[in-house]
Amino acid sequence: RQLYQLDNAGISTIHAFCKTLIQRWFPQAGVDPQATVLAGDEAELLKRETLDRLFVDLYGRDDDAGNAFRNLVDEYGGGQDWQVAGTVLRVHRFIHSLADPQGRLEQAVSQADPTCPDGLAARMHQYQHHRIERELIGQIQYGWELAATIRRCWPAAKVRAEYLDEHVARLKQWQTMLKDQPPESWVSTAETIRAFELPRPPRKPSRLNEEDGAAYDKAKQLQDEGRDLFKERLLEGVCAFTADEYREGLAIIAPHVRALADLVTEFDRRYADAKRSQRAVDFDGLQRLAYQLLTSESDRSRPSEVARQLQKQYRYVLVDEFQDVDPLQAAILHCVSRESADPPQGNLFSVGDIKQSIYRFRLAEPDVFAERERRFDAGGPLGEVIRLQENFRSRREVITAINLVFQPLMRQSFGGTDYDERAALRAAATYPRQADGPMFGSPAVEILLLEPITAQTARVSEGADESGEEESEPGGATQSDRDNSEELEAIEREAFLIGSRIRRWMGLEPGVARMYVGDRPRTPGGPPTARPIEYRDIVILLRSLPHKAEPLAEVLRRMGVPARIERDAGSIDSTEFRDVLSLLQVLDNPRQDIPLAAVLRSPLLGDRFDENDLMCVRLIDRQVLFHEAVERYATGGDDSNLRERLRRVHIRLA
Repeated sequence: RQLYQLDNAGISTIHAFCKTLIQRWFPQAGVDPQATVLAGDEAELLKRETLDRLFVDLYGRDDDAGNAFRNLVDEYGGGQDWQVAGTVLRVHRFIHSLADPQGRLEQAVSQADPTCPDGLAARMHQYQHHRIERELIGQIQYGWELAATIRRCWPAAKVRAEYLDEHVARLKQWQTMLKDQPPESWVSTAETIRAFELPRPPRKPSRLNEEDGAAYDKAKQLQDEGRDLFKERLLEGVCAFTADEYREGLAIIAPHVRALADLVTEFDRRYADAKRSQRAVDFDGLQRLAYQLLTSESDRSRPSEVARQLQKQYRYVLVDEFQDVDPLQAAILHCVSRESADPPQGNLFSVGDIKQSIYRFRLAEPDVFAERERRFDAGGPLGEVIRLQENFRSRREVITAINLVFQPLMRQSFGGTDYDERAALRAAATYPRQADGPMFGSPAVEILLLEPITAQTARVSEGADESGEEESEPGGATQSDRDNSEELEAIEREAFLIGSRIRRWMGLEPGVARMYVGDRPRTPGGPPTARPIEYRDIVILLRSLPHKAEPLAEVLRRMGVPARIERDAGSIDSTEFRDVLSLLQVLDNPRQDIPLAAVLRSPLLGDRFDENDLMCVRLIDRQVLFHEAVERYATGGDDSNLRERLRRVHIRLA
């Protein structure tokens, strides 16, 4: 019965659902039913063309709008309008993830107005008091941890820790000045902090042995971290300005905020006209049109007639990965579900985990999920929170390790949630007892940290340039450029570490026995069995499969560790596919050198030939083609073992 009803369920992404709505009710949406959906690159190109034309028009205008635009370019773009263009596009993209984009723009403009009764200027005292207090608490905790680290790791340099102790004591005094005081107290506290001058740190003693000298240098790096944090975030950051200077600053930037908002509004209008003239919509437009279709034109907080029809059609609305929706998508789902009906009913079933939110770069807003969780936790007629904490995949040792790592790290301010008892995982899977004996060992979780090896990532050492500016190498390369070029090397180093670990488990390293693993009982209720570990027992999980899998697998194969990449069905860019294709080409015509070399390097014929093997084959006669060199070595090569292996390959191919 359920399989029969499955065809009636609308299962799709939110964008596809919005497209279906628009095509079904195209007269109400005011869209051509045959309108094309612009690809990302096409939409970006159209946006740039529209923005360029808008800028040209504004440069030629001698009115308030033209003057405001040119002032914005001069003040915030340094005379370069491409910087302003990037800001316009980012703001436009952000507001279109909201249910009321124009309202958000107007709110930003009013907030920057110093005369607004509930704007930034009116809330300045409360905001600054909280900001300074929060910064002091963070620096006190961090300074204490730096001092403790120095005492634990480099006791010979404890004078560096004592310097940090004095610094933490001063921070606590300033915290006391703010604690339980009215919001206006931040003014005097900030003035005290600005007037303070950091004392000179203790100098390194002149006569130290090599070990103690290195300890002083290491401890100085942590000492300087505490000093730099104070200067950059407290002295030159939250305490940099007086109350009057903040008001003056708001008065200066308020016209530019208005100019930017007007610029975004006009760009949005022209971009909509450009899409309409091309009978096209973009992905953001699909959601915007669907939202307008689902809400009353006179009151966007109320569902339209179309939305009420859908509420009758859909008995339940089920949404997966709810932590990755944006506010506009959440509003669309609210309209489609009966939560917006009169009276409201709870038929919106949302599944998510705020700890897995990874799409902020796509303007996903985890706070939407968090707010829904808080609302349902408080109770009500629309539903309840069901916490899915039981994990049925991993062993208890894995779950324990994950909880130990994340409980002290995740907070509302870092990760969007507290990793408390309600968020912690619980091991629910049952596994057979590990067999006793020295060959098995206890299940364990290891964390291996692979540090970067580039010298540029180290902090400035004693006596070096302390300007804080990033040095460029010859040719103008900066650290960010080097990071991109060194990414592949980092992947290869990580692959070597993984490969070394696997070789030890497999007993391929001298003096290391092969690991045994516990297996499920062969008979129900029988004792756990054990067997030697196999390659198929090992899996490597990657965050970015397309860019990292191939380099990692290649290193493993060169180390003699077979690796298979799990790809989407139908992928023709995998090593496995290319190996099979090369084999078919050789079977069709064995006189193809490149496919033949690929087959010899692959495990398809039961024997892999590494670079040294292929080099020996090539050197038997450098004047002939490679396939001829293979034939000559198989009949008269110097290395009898290699000669025999090539002969077996020749037999298999035949």
